Amino acid sequence: MKLSIQVLVLSIISFAVACSSQKKSTQDHVSVSGIYPHLAYYNNEGECGTGAVVPWADRLWVITYGPHLPFGSSDKLYEVTPDLEQIVRPESVGGTPANRMIHKESNQLFIGPYAIDKEGGVRTIPYAVMPGRHTGNARHLTDPANKIYYPIINATRCPRQGSLLRPGGIGLFK
Repeated sequence: MKLSIQVLVLSIISFAVACSSQKKSTQDHVSVSGIYPHLAYYNNEGECGTGAVVPWADRLWVITYGPHLPFGSSDKLYEVTPDLEQIVRPESVGGTPANRMIHKESNQLFIGPYAIDKEGGVRTIPYAVMPGRHTGNARHLTDPANKIYYPIINATRCPRQGSLLRPGGIGLFK
C-alpha cells in the first residue's frame, strides 16, 4: 500500500513537471480524433458541401458549395495555413463549384471560380462573366499553355455549356 501511494505521488509530480515545462502555443488547436472543429465551414443555403480541397502555395485551399447556385451564393473559398489557421478569403463569391486543376504552364490553381497563383494571390472569375456550376477543368486540346476548359452542368439554366479561359487573365473564348 505504501508503495502504491509513492508511485501515485511520483506520477502526479512527473505529470505536473511535464505539463509545466511545455509551452502552450496560441497556435495549438483542439483536435477530436483528428478532427479540428475550428476548421468547420458553413453557408446560408441549408446544405453545405465540400466542393474541392487542394494543397497549393504552401496552403490547403477549400471551396464549399450549396445546392444548384450557378450565379453565386454565401459559400466561401478558405485558405488553411500550416498552423491550421482558417482564412475566409474576401474574394469569395460562392456558387456550386466542384472543379480543381493545377495548371502547370501558368503555375496557377484553378478551383471553383478562382485562379490562385504560386504566391497565394487570388483572382475571381465573376459569375456575370462565367455563370454555371463548375464541375471540372481540362487543358485545351490545341493550346494547353494558354487556355483551359471550364465545363459546367445544367446548361439549360445557364447561357454557356462550357467556357474556355485564358489562364494569364480573365478572358473568355467562345
